[in-house]
Amino acid sequence: MCRQNGLGTQLLRHVQDTAPAIGFNRLSHRVDSLDDDVAAFLLRRDFVVEHEECLLELPATSELPLTPVEPSCELLTFSWTRAVTEFCRLYDESFYGMPWSQPYTGGEVMALLDRPEDLLFAVVGGRPIGVAWHQLLPDGRGRIEPIGISRDYQGRGFGRRLLLAALRRLRDRGANVIEIGLWRDNATAMRLYSSVGFSETDHWYFLACDL
Repeated sequence: MCRQNGLGTQLLRHVQDTAPAIGFNRLSHRVDSLDDDVAAFLLRRDFVVEHEECLLELPATSELPLTPVEPSCELLTFSWTRAVTEFCRLYDESFYGMPWSQPYTGGEVMALLDRPEDLLFAVVGGRPIGVAWHQLLPDGRGRIEPIGISRDYQGRGFGRRLLLAALRRLRDRGANVIEIGLWRDNATAMRLYSSVGFSETDHWYFLACDL
């Protein structure tokens, strides 16, 4: 009943004017469609489509491909301290400079991680070179996100081995469906996930405005 009188525009302008003073340099907002009212409102007021994300799912009934023999690596889990430290290092080595990079602090990982065994590492020559964060959600769904391979080892099949191992572990724990979220522009990840049977079930957009 209070729409169409300029209050929304005033509120947004106030946020845009005051946010830099407390350290923000960008505003963002998720919308499910570019056609809804909120998206239309923001796009008329300096916001642009920053990126599109999508959700892929793999039903529990899907048959997984055989795990390739090569490349050879160990698949290990670590104690809390080492798992968190190695995850943060590998995330940076895998995604630094990419548009979808959203680095974690050690404190954030500790707060979000249910158990250290949810971080599965690919290890070569005693050094972790890849990690998959896989977890079983309370509703019985499995989730894998993120999964990354150190850049020196990308394109050699380690990501596929790690993904298949995480999928089998989630199935062994009773996951009824497994989901992965990713940016639409991440074509390499999309090809990998599609090759083992994932299909898209949902998508959304993030709108952003630089301050």
